[in-house]
Amino acid sequence: PSHVDIAHSLNLMAILLEQQRRFDEAEAMYRRALAMREELLGPSHVDIAHSLNLMAILLEQQRRFDEAEAMYRRALAMREELLGP
Repeated sequence: PSHVDIAHSLNLMAILLEQQRRFDEAEAMYRRALAMREELLGPSHVDIAHSLNLMAILLEQQRRFDEAEAMYRRALAMREELLGP
């Protein structure tokens, strides 16, 4: 099932896993939440930008800097598009 509240719960679970340094599990949850939000909200929405930022933080903690930067840039571009520069 897909619903924005489920995506939100997935993000909360991912945050908990991240705090426990269970990075692989956290990443899987973040990716599920992101995919669900994109499916439900379309390609560009502030909630999707938020998911991208959460994923970027996780990647940054793992020193996966190139991937983190790509996520941050995508989130920033989306927010600028939606909210203005």
